[in-house]
Amino acid sequence: MIAIAATVLNALWQDALLVVVVWLVLQAWPRINAATRYAVWIVTLLAALVVPIVTTLAFFTSSTPPAAATAQHISPTSSSRTAVRPQPWHHREIRTVGAPGAMLSLPTRLHVTVPLRLAVAVFAAWALLSGYAVIGLLIGLARLARLKRDALPLPVEYRDSMPLWSDANKGGRPVRLCVSEAIDVPVAVGLFDAMILIPQSLLERLSPAEVEQISLHELAHLRRADDWSNCLQRLIVAALGWNPAAIFIGQQLELEREVACDDWVLASVGAVRPYAMCLTKMAETAAWPHHPMPAPGVFTTRKQISLRIERLLGTGRDIATTLAIGPAAAAAAAVAALAIAISLVAPSVAAPAATVEPAVASAPVVTNAPALPKKTIVTPTPEVKIARVAESIAPMARVTAEPLRVSVAKKLSVAASQVAVAQSDGKSCAGCDLQGVNWAGRDLRGANYTGVDFSRANLAGVNLSESVLNGTDFTKANLSGASFRHAHLTGCDFSQANLEGADFTNAWISECQFTGARLEGSQLRDILNGCKGCDFSHADLARLNLAGVRVNGDDFTHADLRDVNFAGAELVACDFSDARLDGANFSGAMLDGCDVDGVDLKHVDFSKAKITDMDIPGRNAPP
Repeated sequence: MIAIAATVLNALWQDALLVVVVWLVLQAWPRINAATRYAVWIVTLLAALVVPIVTTLAFFTSSTPPAAATAQHISPTSSSRTAVRPQPWHHREIRTVGAPGAMLSLPTRLHVTVPLRLAVAVFAAWALLSGYAVIGLLIGLARLARLKRDALPLPVEYRDSMPLWSDANKGGRPVRLCVSEAIDVPVAVGLFDAMILIPQSLLERLSPAEVEQISLHELAHLRRADDWSNCLQRLIVAALGWNPAAIFIGQQLELEREVACDDWVLASVGAVRPYAMCLTKMAETAAWPHHPMPAPGVFTTRKQISLRIERLLGTGRDIATTLAIGPAAAAAAAVAALAIAISLVAPSVAAPAATVEPAVASAPVVTNAPALPKKTIVTPTPEVKIARVAESIAPMARVTAEPLRVSVAKKLSVAASQVAVAQSDGKSCAGCDLQGVNWAGRDLRGANYTGVDFSRANLAGVNLSESVLNGTDFTKANLSGASFRHAHLTGCDFSQANLEGADFTNAWISECQFTGARLEGSQLRDILNGCKGCDFSHADLARLNLAGVRVNGDDFTHADLRDVNFAGAELVACDFSDARLDGANFSGAMLDGCDVDGVDLKHVDFSKAKITDMDIPGRNAPP
């Protein structure tokens, strides 16, 4: 949801910039034909969709910045005040490449974090507008199908009076010319069944030659595959949530598409004024549609007709129907260059707060130096309280041993980390030291605690569902009843943690360590199904029912797996070296590339198991 909101917001300015650049490029070639202009704008529309997605997702897939530096020594004249500042709502990222001494500075990139409520509002607006557009497109397609079903073929005698139509190249798919009383303007209905629908009212008001010219125009739409490109255009505009730049591009595509088809008619008719008079008569007599349909030309207005007539009568205009390579290549190069520039400097608008690392200054380590000078305290802020603690322990630091100094510094670091979390939204803190905290029962849904130390913390019943937990330390923590539903856990350490009753349903777990963790059988099943490359070495998993689990790359070395039921399980690249497997049941299981070195397999059941790329003593071939 946040990623979509960020893409929608980034697309507002990025697509507007694309439109300005392409418009300026086209102004450099004012006489290029409509087919080339149409190709340039369709490429621009595709870029308007792709560029915001690529530049936004780069911020969501980039690695988390390293945690703040560890505690630093301070001199006797240094201030004992610990600076704890909340992360600003925006900051700039300075990037350099190259070897030291020859660094090349890249453009700075602005990171902007918007409130969650605003991101939700943007996503909701996008969903409503896109859903409305998609539903309208589906309704329009259904109406087109009904029109095609109810249409009647154009009478043979009328078609015989249209020699240009009979001699025209219809392309690679058959095209039917039909009449409909349910439409007000001509329609080229394509996609899977090409058909041109002529309103019955136009047959009564226009001559056969004029109807022939209109039919050739609609045939040009089908020859150019405008039915498919028009459908793609409306899907992209819907996906961008009715972005103003995308709507402008769509309007240019509508005009250039019609003019390109007019040029195709002129190539067949050879006379400009008769065709211009035909368009004028249709503009004066036709009743314009009130119900939109996803067919090229259906949204044509009298203003667009007047622009088409003006283009037709313009002198020196290129009416070629082929692509002009020079202008098209220049426009494509401009779009590509702009896309690269945007990828270097594009700000991360609406990036989630989890990606912004709180600027927590590390706590000072007091040395065996003279006493630190005391400061005058004016405002009782959390920062000043930490400073008072540091000042109060300064005399003790001159006589105490190194372990005590380290202990004091760690307490200050924990205090500073907790203040940083309290001053933020409470759900984001990268690299913070929160060991031993009592956060039992807290709702931390969607939090980001990358690199946080929760060792020995009381997190019983805490809600960490949908959270990002990369490199988080839960050693010896109390996580009984905690919820990790749909959470992302990478490189976490649950060694000797109490995980009784913890919920790991649909959690994404990678390379986590569960050595000595207290787990139940049902929990372990959820963990194994969602875990890749996790460490269960020396774990006590005896007599658990793990039938049907899917395990990939996990480490079970020296684990106690006696009487474990792995029936029907899928075990890929697992390491069972030196594990105890007495009485284990692998019947019907699939084992691929697993390591069983040093394991006594005399009392292990491998009946009907499918074993590949493994060396099992006493088995010449898999059963």
